Amino acid sequence: MSILTKYEKLFDTPPKKKAWLDLRRIEKLLEKLGNPENNLKGVHVAGTNGKGSVSASLQSILTQAGYKVGLFTSPHIFKMTERIRIDYQDISEKRLAKYFEYILPYVKKVKKEINDQPTWFEILTVIAILYFRDEKVDFVVFEVGLGGRLDATNVLNLGISAITDISIDHKEYLGNTIAKITKEKAGIIKSDSVVVTSNRGTTLNVIKKVCKEKKAKLIKTDKLSNKYKLKLLGEHQRRNAGIVLSAINELKEKYKISEQAIKNGFLKVKWPTRFDVRFKKLGKNKITIIIDSAHNPGGFKTLVKTFKDLKYKKAIILFSAKITKDAKQNLKILKPIILEIIFPKLKMDLMYSTVQLKKYYKNGQTMELNLAIKKAIDLALKNNLPILICGSIYSIPCYKKLID
Repeated sequence: MSILTKYEKLFDTPPKKKAWLDLRRIEKLLEKLGNPENNLKGVHVAGTNGKGSVSASLQSILTQAGYKVGLFTSPHIFKMTERIRIDYQDISEKRLAKYFEYILPYVKKVKKEINDQPTWFEILTVIAILYFRDEKVDFVVFEVGLGGRLDATNVLNLGISAITDISIDHKEYLGNTIAKITKEKAGIIKSDSVVVTSNRGTTLNVIKKVCKEKKAKLIKTDKLSNKYKLKLLGEHQRRNAGIVLSAINELKEKYKISEQAIKNGFLKVKWPTRFDVRFKKLGKNKITIIIDSAHNPGGFKTLVKTFKDLKYKKAIILFSAKITKDAKQNLKILKPIILEIIFPKLKMDLMYSTVQLKKYYKNGQTMELNLAIKKAIDLALKNNLPILICGSIYSIPCYKKLID
């Protein structure tokens, strides 16, 4: 068991209603800690899909340029320490535990004063801020957790805001129209800052309006040219990389970042499970395993396009989904690439049951996890097709033995 388990149990996240999104708790906690967020500089990244890829790529390029770079992302895949990184190295469990112990008295003071306790995500955000300050990083890159305006990371004013493609997601918190969702995500834009975005149409118009109000400089990005090779697969990653390059070009006006650092950064980025193609030997045989973190219709459309662009035709799919996601629509989008789909029975909270998933895709098979994995391997070998694991980033650790 991880030494961090006991800390996770200490902090109950309140019911997830709109009122739960509130900066008051984290602002009060940071105030008691002496506002360690002041003087951090870098890039704040929001959006629906691609913000993690953009964040990791920014960190990679700046690291290749010789700077010490803090990266905060969420959620983690296998270990909580993945969320907080300096250069390519995750924070250690021991160091993370020390920060929990350090801030616990301050958390108790906040709760006593305002009768409201900082959430788990807010506490992790504060720890990342403390860690990056203590380690004297040159730059930080913070990925927004949810939305933007009321996300815990919005206590930061880093100078540059990057907004990736926006689509419908988290309607229960952010609104039920693309304009409302965009306005929430554009809430990270600060006065007199720089904003880089790949958005067009309605979403761009909303961002433009906020930039005008905040007197922020707006840069519309284009897809990265083929001059650069990317480690991350898929045409959508060229769109994400366009955002990265525009943000880096802004930083280049003040800081030394070579062309070679940019090229190396794109090639050395570490961002697993985003159309992540792996090969596994099974005796004399070898199977292809694709892991993807798509969880909303926009992400699934990109997944299917990338799958086809890379000349894959069909897949054996292991699918699961959180109950907050539109599993019916996501399965509909997946249909053209399904040869066989399996809904494993996972021992996880807040997930669709296999019975529910069968209603959305009647030809799907349901079985215990170990049997599902064995069945997927058998079908992949028989049909010479890849196994695709998708539907929920939270389910990926269930397949660790298959992935490793």
